[in-house]
Amino acid sequence: MKISWTPTARRTYINVLDHLEKTWTEREIQDFINEVDNLLDQIKQNPGMFEESRKKKNVRKGFITKHKTPQEINNFPVST
Repeated sequence: MKISWTPTARRTYINVLDHLEKTWTEREIQDFINEVDNLLDQIKQNPGMFEESRKKKNVRKGFITKHKTPQEINNFPVST
């Protein structure tokens, strides 16, 4: 299954990384990136276990870390 990031998701992800570079260590940033990659792998393997977007068809949302709420990271919506 191919995952496509929505434009909002891509822009938000980049903005979050830019912010993290100012406040987190390199290791913490890499851990965050790994968590995002793991989430994307989970969506690929079992998209049905993630909440569907109410606004966009074929878009799923996943919680990335306890440090960031979904609203703070825009849920990184991706199309499945």
